[in-house]
Amino acid sequence: WAVVMAGGSCPSLTLSDTRLAEALPLMRPAGEKDGVYTMEGDNATLIMNNSETAVPLPARAKAFAVNQKDGSLKPLKGDTIAPETLAIVFKKR
Repeated sequence: WAVVMAGGSCPSLTLSDTRLAEALPLMRPAGEKDGVYTMEGDNATLIMNNSETAVPLPARAKAFAVNQKDGSLKPLKGDTIAPETLAIVFKKR
């Protein structure tokens, strides 16, 4: 996932969720701040929280934790992304 977050092409990933598979090719690195790395796309944002504190989610966000082994998504509970978590936030259309 580090290759993905850096904008690398053709990383070897297993993606069991089609929403993630469709969103990733449309994303570009958006930067890093205090250990939180982001990639932005038209329909989603990928966030890797490598910090020691939780990161707030945008209001009414449709957010999922990404299983880094199989690419499956699990809905995030609450209004933050926990430390050491990879999450995807789908934008409202």
